[in-house]
Amino acid sequence: PAVTVAAQFGVQPDNVRQICRRHGRKVWDLVHTDERFTALRDHGWFAA
Repeated sequence: PAVTVAAQFGVQPDNVRQICRRHGRKVWDLVHTDERFTALRDHGWFAA
């Protein structure tokens, strides 16, 4: 998927992977620090 997205946006696949990683970390941090998102904490994507 990173290769396909990179080609569409004119960036390198490594850049796409890094952006995805950083975005995922920010979302994880938000889910685990903001009480409004408590219900998502048990979701498989955020439970780890």
